[in-house]
Amino acid sequence: MSRGLGDVYKRQLLETMRCDSGDCSKILQYYCDPSTVSSSVDKYIDAIAIFLVNKYTNLVQSNSPRLFGSQAIANQLNDLILCLSHRNNWLQDAAFRCCDIFIRSIPSALCHHRSLFTLLDLMTTLFDSVIDCETNKFEPHYQFVLKHSNIKVLFPDSATWRKTTLNRIHTSAKGWVKIILNKANDDTKILLQSYISDLTQFSRLNDVE
Repeated sequence: MSRGLGDVYKRQLLETMRCDSGDCSKILQYYCDPSTVSSSVDKYIDAIAIFLVNKYTNLVQSNSPRLFGSQAIANQLNDLILCLSHRNNWLQDAAFRCCDIFIRSIPSALCHHRSLFTLLDLMTTLFDSVIDCETNKFEPHYQFVLKHSNIKVLFPDSATWRKTTLNRIHTSAKGWVKIILNKANDDTKILLQSYISDLTQFSRLNDVE
């Protein structure tokens, strides 16, 4: 076995064990590991990530509520959603594919305030970042904070990147929200109304400040 394939096997074994323990979201971080790129393992990461997400969604149907309860599942999707705006294009592309499989397999994972609000916050923040590029052309901000989770996200200073990423997430989000509206219409509408109400409250607080 070549060294490269040996590295692939070791990573897949590690992440499979992690998946069995309730975590399928860490695999995407390998795209940011220089050793992964230098050993040419990166070209296999996408296939492993898809395998793990499919494995996780299957495990959800039959395993421990502690590892695969609604909160834990929403947390996993939440971590994948945060990768949708990653500056690494390979990681970002893989995140879109993983989120799509996850949501189509387990729609209830998005019908949760943590994951849904993160998705909506990400779009809101990207929109703000586009405006920031227009108003601060020479020194745009690169660090932003998601309103509900207070998680810091970093965006490139490219207005094109910000607009493209916003449009891409918006297009996917529309399809994903339609899925959960079809599965849990009332619960989804309550969450959306709650999010809008929160935005109004945030706006009022900013006006006071």
